[in-house]
Amino acid sequence: MQNDDVEKIGKVLEENGVALFRSYSDRSSVVELYSQLKASPHLALEILNWRRKHLDYASPMTTEEYAKGINMAGRSKNADLAIELFNEAANKQLKAASIYNALMSAYTYHMETTLRETKDLNLSQTVNTYNGLIAGYVTGWMWEEMENTYRIMKVSDVKPDLDTDLLMLRGYAHCGKPEKMEQIYEIVRDHVNQNEVPLIRAMICAYCKSSDVNRVKKIEELLRLIPENDYRPWLNVLLIYVYAREDLLERMENAINHAFEHNTSVTTIGVMRCIISNYFRHNAVDKLAGFVKRAELAGWKICRSLYHCKMVMYSAQMRIAEMERVLDEMDRVNMHCSKKTFRILRNAYSRWGQRNKLKQVLGMMCKHGYGISLDA
Repeated sequence: MQNDDVEKIGKVLEENGVALFRSYSDRSSVVELYSQLKASPHLALEILNWRRKHLDYASPMTTEEYAKGINMAGRSKNADLAIELFNEAANKQLKAASIYNALMSAYTYHMETTLRETKDLNLSQTVNTYNGLIAGYVTGWMWEEMENTYRIMKVSDVKPDLDTDLLMLRGYAHCGKPEKMEQIYEIVRDHVNQNEVPLIRAMICAYCKSSDVNRVKKIEELLRLIPENDYRPWLNVLLIYVYAREDLLERMENAINHAFEHNTSVTTIGVMRCIISNYFRHNAVDKLAGFVKRAELAGWKICRSLYHCKMVMYSAQMRIAEMERVLDEMDRVNMHCSKKTFRILRNAYSRWGQRNKLKQVLGMMCKHGYGISLDA
């Protein structure tokens, strides 16, 4: 870009900029203009900076404009401006995935360019250069690029160091590749076990989400490395989920107790249904009943499945009075009977010969338009 180009664009903006930008209230044309100037990022940044100084107060910049600006700053190798634009957007509460992605792309582009330039000039690359690039890929969840850079390091004159391996361990943990994660872990095990609790948590998280048949054993080996007072709500909920899926009732209840003790609330239906299913498979209706009471008081996600499961289990044990009291519990939390609720009652009364109550339930089903078929 020549100096006269800057002068020309500056003159145009001074003469017509305000009227031009204000004529497009949604700023879509501005974003398109930046896209058209992709090959001349310095020129686009001149327009962006003029816009920030002259119009932002009357016509605030949008998330898309900031994202474009951050990308352009990265292509211009102006990392300081990219960070400045990111912080400016954050201060205006314009937090969106596009903003974060743009900053990460800007950073990664800068690192890639630096690496290419040092090669072109026959300058020696340092391990920090590669590590910075890998760090960018890990933060940006760019797993293929992360692995490619690691492979290049292993066959180049610049070999991976401890920092490289720790970055790769973190990357493999986050991208869900437990086998490769374990390979790196074997290399840096002693250092991680003594100094890297966040990485240990990331590995546990990876195992929780994996299909490894020995995942519980591996999780618990890693848990022993975390100090007892180092509690993380999200990790505890993951443990509840894993133990529930693995039918480990006692361990699931221990994790649930820890959650209650630390005022951690489970707010996802999926986790709650896994808990319910584990109680059901163990035919532990009394334990389920105790859990429901505590979950209600602690503000956990309450769903009909909790109450329906209790009703089915009470019915299976011919504890009809307790089954019926569940209806009062549902009413207390403003949860009305559904078609499935009536079906559970109908099946229970039919199974245990409660004819009068069966007739009442069939009448209620008919009244609500659910039909009176005796099919389950």
